[in-house]
Amino acid sequence: MTTIDIILLVCSLVLHILGLIGVVLPVLPSFPLSFAGMLLCCIAIPNPVMIALTVIFGIIAIICYILDYVAPSIITNKVGGSKYAVWGAAIGLLVGLFFPPLGIVIGPFLGAFTGELIKSRKFSSSLRVAAYTFLAFIISLVFKTTLCLLMLIVCIGDFVAYFFV
Repeated sequence: MTTIDIILLVCSLVLHILGLIGVVLPVLPSFPLSFAGMLLCCIAIPNPVMIALTVIFGIIAIICYILDYVAPSIITNKVGGSKYAVWGAAIGLLVGLFFPPLGIVIGPFLGAFTGELIKSRKFSSSLRVAAYTFLAFIISLVFKTTLCLLMLIVCIGDFVAYFFV
């Protein structure tokens, strides 16, 4: 293993960590960062299985990246909500990051509720829209975390297989 390979693996690990942070911090793109980490791992330790998994995860990451932006709007619109609820949930998450761990959970809900209440001025419908927006947020959070962790686990598996098998 060369020095360049070691540098690539360290950069891969850093990108995976940033991808996992990006799951809760909307400023960082979680899927692209984790995939970039997987790509660097594949370059450092190439083998047919890793190359195939990198292509598969690349396709999944592209689809998920698109869905991550489209799905909240679709779900919110299906329950009669507006873009105010989606933006409110995102702002609520950012504010909630300053009050972990409860703020990360409550922030998106309160943000979606407040955004929808500003738009519709109806308490009950705003509460319902906020609940669905929050549910979509939680499902997205679990899915993004799982996908980023899977990419990291594949890279760790490739590393372990290279050195210990």
